[in-house]
Amino acid sequence: MPSKYLTILLLKMIQGFKQLIPVSPVRLSYSYYMRSKDSEEFQYNLELADEMEADGRALDLMKVNFPITQFFSAASYLDKHGPGERYNLVDLAPRIHVPVLALAGSLETHTRLVDMATDLVLAAVNSPSASCEI
Repeated sequence: MPSKYLTILLLKMIQGFKQLIPVSPVRLSYSYYMRSKDSEEFQYNLELADEMEADGRALDLMKVNFPITQFFSAASYLDKHGPGERYNLVDLAPRIHVPVLALAGSLETHTRLVDMATDLVLAAVNSPSASCEI
């Protein structure tokens, strides 16, 4: 199922909720990662995925260590972490119309977690109430 349909499905599901409580929400943001201390490694992964896709190997696996140590197909990595920002929860947060309580640990230091809960709450401008507990 293409990602835009997953996003629509997710938003429809959230609208049926009475409250949203993300626990240690993960930041999936190309623009944020490109400005982070991990930008060099992230850029390398993107270039590798682009090359693989251009060589007709979009479904071949690549091992990455950023933003998480995992195997991705080149196409999947570009879809999830590329400039389309399809899974950027901060960008999607203004579409949330239910109360939000974001929970995060005080020792979360990885780029994908730092300040994410706070940023999500600040972006949830259409939520009747939004708060963050660390």
